[in-house]
Amino acid sequence: MGKYIFIFDIGNVLINFNLSMLIKKISENSEITYNQLWNDWKPDLLVKVESGEIDQNEFYTQFANSIKLEWSFDELVFNWSNIYTINKFGWKIFYSLVKRDQKIYILSNLAQFNVKAIEMKYPRFFSYSVSNFFSFELGFSKPNPIIYKKVLSIIDQPPEHCFFFDDSIENVKGALKAGINAIHFIPRYYPKIKELISDILNNNNTNYQAI
Repeated sequence: MGKYIFIFDIGNVLINFNLSMLIKKISENSEITYNQLWNDWKPDLLVKVESGEIDQNEFYTQFANSIKLEWSFDELVFNWSNIYTINKFGWKIFYSLVKRDQKIYILSNLAQFNVKAIEMKYPRFFSYSVSNFFSFELGFSKPNPIIYKKVLSIIDQPPEHCFFFDDSIENVKGALKAGINAIHFIPRYYPKIKELISDILNNNNTNYQAI
């Protein structure tokens, strides 16, 4: 096992999600049209439930009432699960580290119902990492610097030993400010990421520079 720690985001890193598909499905089961729903999506409400400010039941009540959604809570979770697909490149990187017995963690901005939806679609998804850190449990969301410091404290590792992968440049900047080696996980950087992982696994000089 190497000295480095690998921390992965989920959305668009390990799992892709099709929000348009969800909004279309919701519009078919509410009194709001697709365009209205797309334009009036509730990011503030999502931020609150992802950071643990409100729980998943309060989120459902407020969200469903605001658009007169006909689904039950379980139906919402089920339909949310259907928008997920595996990011093949991200999963290949992730699983290559698993097979090499590397220490892997997940750090993602998720609400409790998002976790349920992922487990519904991919039952073993969270079993491969040493620990899984979710914003709703930690009480803070990325890129708040507190969330990175909390994770470093829990895993008891110095930031320079950690590599963090996220598709959001703001989350990457937040991790960099915490001293973590942060990688912007988007398709244009996939070749560089592949090379970096290969260097680490083969004990070569990583010559890390922020991607």
